[in-house]
Amino acid sequence: MKSKILCMSLLLQAIVCTAFAQSLQVTGTLKGNVTADLRLYIMPAERIWDKPDSISVVNGSIQTETSLSSIQVYKVVGVTQQRQIILPLNLKETAGRASLNLTFAADGNLTVDKANAETSALMAFNDLYVGRAKQMWMAGKTMSDTDLRNLIMGYTASADSLVNVYHPSSSIDQYLHLWAATLTFEGIENVKFATGREVAGLGIDPKAENEKLLKCVDCDMASAFESAPRLALSVIPQGSLADKITAIESQVKNKGLKVRVEDLLLNKYISTFNYADNYAEGLQELTSLTERFQLDTKYLGEFKVRKSSIAGTPFPADVVLTDLQGKKVDFAKYRGKYVFIDLWASWCIPCIKEIPHLKQLEKELQNKDVVFLSISIDTNVAAWKKKVAALGLEGELLNNQDNKLCESLNVSGIPFFLIYDKEGKLYKYNAYRPSDMRLKPLLEGLK
Repeated sequence: MKSKILCMSLLLQAIVCTAFAQSLQVTGTLKGNVTADLRLYIMPAERIWDKPDSISVVNGSIQTETSLSSIQVYKVVGVTQQRQIILPLNLKETAGRASLNLTFAADGNLTVDKANAETSALMAFNDLYVGRAKQMWMAGKTMSDTDLRNLIMGYTASADSLVNVYHPSSSIDQYLHLWAATLTFEGIENVKFATGREVAGLGIDPKAENEKLLKCVDCDMASAFESAPRLALSVIPQGSLADKITAIESQVKNKGLKVRVEDLLLNKYISTFNYADNYAEGLQELTSLTERFQLDTKYLGEFKVRKSSIAGTPFPADVVLTDLQGKKVDFAKYRGKYVFIDLWASWCIPCIKEIPHLKQLEKELQNKDVVFLSISIDTNVAAWKKKVAALGLEGELLNNQDNKLCESLNVSGIPFFLIYDKEGKLYKYNAYRPSDMRLKPLLEGLK
């Protein structure tokens, strides 16, 4: 009996230790020219979409808790009113704890005191990247073809040099080379926008180079790099959605990267699909692919929801609309009237520019069968109410806080305008703006 109790106790201790090891307690110091507006944050490098954890700074001491990095790389973010600093570093974890001593220099940069070889290599590569990025964007238009090519294609050689200088662990060595590969891809991807020059004119074959880069990036550590899925997608042959997914399944080996590449592809497919003309065909194709490749059924659900953007379909039933008092409003209350909908937000400058035209249109329109409905997509309800008051808006004012309406209608940008008929069905998708002279006669003619 005692043996069983002992085994159970050891099992519970193991479970507790495992759970504890998933987080990292970080303590240390912050020295230097620390300004009152400095805010510090930390996050594991591979959790690129997560909100970073705030670092508490009290009398020169720092303390925080963050998730444990599977690749031993973290990013410290420093934010002031003038700038944002991102500092990659390696933390040595012992029993769920690590030490971090920072200095905020007079030039506004963050450094790590007594940095180990891994952190030194990461910081050196980061400095190199920042310098090269500035050089391409500020001087790329006038650089020679050879210099610009070397700027874009030289990251891997730089990573090699830093490994030879600092001799970091194999994990950091791999991270540096993945970082170099993704930066090379981003340079190829952005060179025309940054410099106005064609990549082919620099003697670079994008497809051939990206295929080489993908071999380096196709691994678990790709989770730390936002551009990795775009890199993989760039080498996938053009064709139907089925052709592309088939290619991804065969060419991308790492499971995690494969999921991210397919997510990027499917989200683009869903957001750009012509639902009005090809809904049935698209639904059939996506259903077949979901079954064939065991894709997440969420894509099928998102595709079906966007059927609401087809003329003649009812207003989306699951959309929650609330008024200024926070009360839910059923869209059915507008039955018997044509409804001109203005989708906007308090932070949207083009939306606000349309409001004077909208007010004038409401004032001048003679057709009593038309109702004007302004629907804000503000997640911050207080900001919406404040802007409503500032603009002196009146009439039918509603808010869709969770943005379900835009998702259901496949709206990717605002302001956006729609007209629903007297039965609550979509009459006009992407209607004219209030500032467009064609809108008034259209609304006057609705009977």
